[in-house]
Amino acid sequence: MGDYILEVEHLTKTFDTPRGPLLAVDDVSFNLERGKILGVVGESGSGKSTVGRMLVNLIRPTSGSVIFDKVDMATLSARQRRGRTKDIQMIFQDPFSSLDPRMTVHQLIEEPILQHRLIPDKAEREARVLDLMDTVGIARRLYYSFPHELDGGRRQRIGIARALATNPKFIVCDEPVSALDVSIQAQIINLLEELKEQFSLSYVFITHDLSVIYYLADEIIVMYMGRIVEKASSDELFANPLHPYTQALLSAIPSIDLNEKKNRIVLKGEIKSPINLPAECRFSGRCRHCHDTCRNVIPALKEVSLGHYVACTLFD
Repeated sequence: MGDYILEVEHLTKTFDTPRGPLLAVDDVSFNLERGKILGVVGESGSGKSTVGRMLVNLIRPTSGSVIFDKVDMATLSARQRRGRTKDIQMIFQDPFSSLDPRMTVHQLIEEPILQHRLIPDKAEREARVLDLMDTVGIARRLYYSFPHELDGGRRQRIGIARALATNPKFIVCDEPVSALDVSIQAQIINLLEELKEQFSLSYVFITHDLSVIYYLADEIIVMYMGRIVEKASSDELFANPLHPYTQALLSAIPSIDLNEKKNRIVLKGEIKSPINLPAECRFSGRCRHCHDTCRNVIPALKEVSLGHYVACTLFD
């Protein structure tokens, strides 16, 4: 059994809507080993960002548990949970909307230090802010700059510095490079990789970009309409995708080899409404292998080879 920093068990989130219950996340379970990166991929509406927000307690789950460092977060009081938040941080997708436009760079980085009362002395706090700016690659001349004066890459570096300010053990990265130019994306990805090694961090990295997650993640889970449909190591998933949805995602990755002929899988049909879902495979309306059984059961996630799990009736 591995040394898990995070254990997620049967996590479910339902939102009430005028038309009925919307099942955003349905019975999601996974573990994250200390010092590793878990990639969570899927298209918009798959529930991956909702999972990320439940991990950092921004959204309370309807049912299920998040066990962080052997402690079930649901058993803690509100005060105890606030005390644990310094160990669990999040980097958001849009660096501009996640930063207070009225605060300068040093105020933004200093804020979590003040919030958690980590460094009472003002001079020591300023030294810590400068050290964090150096760590994430923000020039010291930008100390008094405002977010609107900076480009997207620098704004995201502020978000990373804020996440590091409390000396966390675990960080949820919610599509942290999707709003950036490609050249800046590479810089931020390399920075996150360096910081993981430097500070012994563990990441859950949420993205829709499979080429990014292949470079970063040790293990990948693929989500579709709130459920995990496949889970495997990064190398295994890319070499041997089993679920029809995963196969379609991988076929859509562009290649730099102009001579490579890829068998692009085009998904047809409509995505089901997440409201009042029937008890059937969520992917059945778009799957080229769909048969009668798919419309009568919700496939369970099962291990089909060592460490490779898939939820599909083709493997029953």
